[in-house]
Amino acid sequence: MGQSASLYRINESNFREITEDFKDQDVYNIAIECKVFQKSFEGLRFVLSKNQSVENTNLIQEIFFPEKFLGKEIDYSSLDFENIPDDYDFDSNAISYHDPEKVHSINLILSAITIEKFKELFDPNELNKNDIYPGNIWNDETSEDYAFNERHMTEEFIVLKTLFMNAKNEGDYIVSYVG
Repeated sequence: MGQSASLYRINESNFREITEDFKDQDVYNIAIECKVFQKSFEGLRFVLSKNQSVENTNLIQEIFFPEKFLGKEIDYSSLDFENIPDDYDFDSNAISYHDPEKVHSINLILSAITIEKFKELFDPNELNKNDIYPGNIWNDETSEDYAFNERHMTEEFIVLKTLFMNAKNEGDYIVSYVG
């Protein structure tokens, strides 16, 4: 199956509702748009970070792993694993998100990268050499039957770029789930 990253675009009104009465919300039901990056998100982060400033690289690394969150994250470093109650809830109910200001900043970086530039930066051998998740599957096949190649990753980049552009244009938030 593998890990995927889901990005949900949520308008300000719906996001405000979440913050006022936070529960483990079903974000999917209130999202304007949802895009799922099945096993490709680490490749996107790697390729997009190439030839970037430290500041831009940090923002790119944060695309799927926002620093801001609502709710409670589990602090595994403080758990006493020898004495955890049987009914301990290991499910984090935190919602990681980008506010409109962060969406704008990320959009500036993504919009500056052309499709042609992205294709130049994509090197399947480099991704494999660096063991970028999901591992040694990056390839230079050109058939539409193959994924994890330039065509597939360019399509993923366009989806990501469009999502952030739409969110920036509407002043929306982006919520991220990786798992």
